[in-house]
Amino acid sequence: MTSFNSISVSLHIVRNLLSNIQGASKKLDHTPSSVEEFVEHLGFLGRIGMELPALEREYTVVTRLFTIAKDFNMTIQPEELALYQTLMPSFQHLKVGIRISF
Repeated sequence: MTSFNSISVSLHIVRNLLSNIQGASKKLDHTPSSVEEFVEHLGFLGRIGMELPALEREYTVVTRLFTIAKDFNMTIQPEELALYQTLMPSFQHLKVGIRISF
């Protein structure tokens, strides 16, 4: 039962983490078209740069939980696995976007 709860918790974390990552990536992908937007963009870059270590820690926790589930041959639903598998490319996209913007 504890293992099931761990996966449920990790899925909750994955959903929240993906939402944050995708939202941040969307903002980074937007090219500012005015001075005001550029100032907002710079402010966002500062905030996301400071939040990146926390996002890295959450990503590591989720990865470890799914690794443990796999190591113990736990059943992971295909939809859950697909959600988890979108995490790495989304996170990499965000990190590249941050590096390019700085």
